[in-house]
Amino acid sequence: MKLLVVAALLAVASAASFRVRRDHHEPHDYSVDTLTTKVLTWLTDDQKAALKALENDKDALLAKVEEYFKGHDKKDEAADKIIHACKHVITDAIGDEKASELKKLKESGAAVDQMEAKVTTFLDEAADSEAKTVAKHIKDSCKKVFQYKATAAASRKRRDAPAYNLDLAIDKVLTWLSAEQKAELKGLEGDKQKVLEKIGEYFKALTGDVKKEAVEKVKGACKAVFSSAVGEDKLGEVKKIKEAGGSIEDIEKKVNELVEAAADSEAKTLAVAAQPHCKKAFQWKADA
Repeated sequence: MKLLVVAALLAVASAASFRVRRDHHEPHDYSVDTLTTKVLTWLTDDQKAALKALENDKDALLAKVEEYFKGHDKKDEAADKIIHACKHVITDAIGDEKASELKKLKESGAAVDQMEAKVTTFLDEAADSEAKTVAKHIKDSCKKVFQYKATAAASRKRRDAPAYNLDLAIDKVLTWLSAEQKAELKGLEGDKQKVLEKIGEYFKALTGDVKKEAVEKVKGACKAVFSSAVGEDKLGEVKKIKEAGGSIEDIEKKVNELVEAAADSEAKTLAVAAQPHCKKAFQWKADA
């Protein structure tokens, strides 16, 4: 959370008291007054007045914003406001066309680091301006806010994800098993490794259309588990490797790296156990 505080403080310090004009010559005011009414909307009237009184003392102003932010109980809302301000300043610096390219890159599933690299390139290429100076100064802090939001979203997804249990797997994924096979799996419910090995045994014996159906079911389940474990944003990195023609081994290596780096969770534990079996399903699909 400290990173988010730093980002908020630097955004205020860097943007205070200057004006820039965009290509269509519309003026944009980044004074403390504008920041408190457009970005720091979560402050009380008394807090805004206190900041206004410190407008000419940046160090004191920063300390006061940090004090207010630490006590704020809706940091996600505050982060959204700061992100909007970051986008606004960067767009002023690089122009609408380049900003549109950034939006498309994000929508394609690019990671925060990839977005940062592209922003850096665009800022280096942009004409000198006050907006460019401010954007380059706050870029690293803006990145931290974006990372905070991405991490928070992934954490919420993991927290809100349904519990992983055998009954759910049988009902939603292992629909191709016979009644006897399902009963046998239930008898192994206390040993996840044996359950996975038995599923692999059943899967290997399948043929024809039944196997094709099973592959799609297993692949979907694997993607869901890995997404819950590492976050949808990170899973986009795996998708890019696949689209670039990466081999099963390349994809496996990246998945292993992401899962290993992920925060501990039930999804991570299951992803680690299921990874070799998921690879077999994807390998069969690739060889089919």
